Amino acid sequence: MIARHLNAACDHKRVTHMHGTQASYTLDKCRCALCTMAAVMAERLRREHRAQARWGVREAPYVDATPAVAHVRTLMAAGLGWKKIARRAGIDPSTVYPLLYGRADRNGGKPRTKCRPATRDALLAVPVPAIEELEAGRSIDSTPSVNRVHALARMGYSASMQAALAGIEHQAIHRLWGGAPMTTVRTHNAMRALFSRLWATPNTPETWHAKSAATRTTRTAERNAWPAPLDLDDDGYIEPLEDAA
Repeated sequence: MIARHLNAACDHKRVTHMHGTQASYTLDKCRCALCTMAAVMAERLRREHRAQARWGVREAPYVDATPAVAHVRTLMAAGLGWKKIARRAGIDPSTVYPLLYGRADRNGGKPRTKCRPATRDALLAVPVPAIEELEAGRSIDSTPSVNRVHALARMGYSASMQAALAGIEHQAIHRLWGGAPMTTVRTHNAMRALFSRLWATPNTPETWHAKSAATRTTRTAERNAWPAPLDLDDDGYIEPLEDAA
């Protein structure tokens, strides 16, 4: 086993490399016997692993990172930040960042296309989070909320009435009314609860003014071909039409 001690000539700011390591040989350009031996052994091991991978005895030390990157982007679209994804995968965030955005000092600033098998497996093992796991202010895809707002409009519930019944600001409902692509987890949860409560209960007010508002709302929804409550599945998405054939 190679004896190791600090390399006093190392001028790196974050870490002082030790003699008897490949890092000292490669990064500090140290050519002492210990560092040279460590570099030779590391290169020998690298070639052995490559040969084993070529013959199918073991997986290559670096593999295609595309599946892992695609999964990370799916997780990000679901509301997780890349740092939180790294923590959930049990790996250092500095390993994830270059896969997504690259590093200015390497590979021409382009994202990495290879990663270690352990990194790939750790990232792929992170499950897509449920909405309930995300912070209330996190921005997420608004499609289910937009569909629910539109479906309740078909039932005669105006944007202002939905906001009052859901207990959220009317601006949030008006944005969904207009088809905004993103909303918050807070609004999503409020609209899911409201839709669950009202989907089978049309708005049937008693006063003339309220009846007129409900009628205008329903006509607007029908004119825009917005979905009815029965057109939506449990997750707030439009049910696909069954093949008539």
